[in-house]
Amino acid sequence: MANNSQSSIPKRVNGLTILLGMGNIGDPSNSLVRFPTPESAKAFLSAFAERGYRRLDSARNYPPGSPETAEPVIGEVLKLISIEQQQEGSEGVLKGIPFVIDSKLRYSPPNTHREEMIKKSLADTFRDLRVDKVHIEYLHSIDETSDTRETCRAMDEAYKAEKFEQFGLCNASISQLDRFYNACEEQGLTIRPTAYQGDYNVLSRECEEDGILERVRSYGMSFYAFSPAGGGLLNPRDYRERVGGRFDENTKMGQGYHSFWYTSPSLVNAAQALRDLSEKHNIDGHHMALRWIVWHSQLSGEHNDGIIMGASSIEQLNANLDAIESGPLPSDVVRAIEDVYEKVRVGKRGNS
Repeated sequence: MANNSQSSIPKRVNGLTILLGMGNIGDPSNSLVRFPTPESAKAFLSAFAERGYRRLDSARNYPPGSPETAEPVIGEVLKLISIEQQQEGSEGVLKGIPFVIDSKLRYSPPNTHREEMIKKSLADTFRDLRVDKVHIEYLHSIDETSDTRETCRAMDEAYKAEKFEQFGLCNASISQLDRFYNACEEQGLTIRPTAYQGDYNVLSRECEEDGILERVRSYGMSFYAFSPAGGGLLNPRDYRERVGGRFDENTKMGQGYHSFWYTSPSLVNAAQALRDLSEKHNIDGHHMALRWIVWHSQLSGEHNDGIIMGASSIEQLNANLDAIESGPLPSDVVRAIEDVYEKVRVGKRGNS
């Protein structure tokens, strides 16, 4: 593995920020969790850091199904790494360049984004992570039972108190995005939403088609794509549907993935077509999807966009990073991918 000079850290790929998702850290009884202890999570984060990356994506709701158990473990990891760095003559795995952490407020309606709940969620994050501030603080989803103007005022106060550097929205519709942006503007607040997290991958491009990406651009916001490889949809079937995996129907997340991906015949057929395509060209299907989002999607370093990447093991993490760092896909593969997606697009129109 090549050494990274400090000037090249944190590393970007094709201008994009690469974030490591923290959704599989926490409660050991949760089948989705792969890194339940500070020691195992430290090895995971250290492997990411050793490759030159520093951005972490956390949330109060992580891991799914066991909220508020990820950030205490992450905080312990940061403590362990800090102790290593303080040892005489040692900069530790971070080489003196710290992790940059994004987080999301607790989402548990009703009234989860009232002022007092926002203050509590932020305080809990800082306590558990053992930090004084985060880079981006998101609303994990939009709570329609909370007053938008009050939510924006509370976030503005926290921003002015230097609790975070950017205000972000996740999973918001165009109308919700407009409402929050306008609420900040109309009240003369200091902040505006400047970051957006949404689903975006080779087979799920609604953000391109429903106008979200265009609206994000119009507000000068950055777009951070989660599920950049479709949750592993292009992996072999035995891997996709393994116990505790994202498509395991015995888990809440697995049920969600099944209901989203497997109820559309055009998507099912497209996923198989892409798996066949990857096999034909001797490219791992999962890696093909990651290379597409980094090198061939509408994400752009010019807008400070990024992807949030997960991994179930250190080996998979390194393989995923190897894939995105390997460069663009062959042009004939890209053309074939677009041909497959055009059938998905036609299928959606036929079902509307």
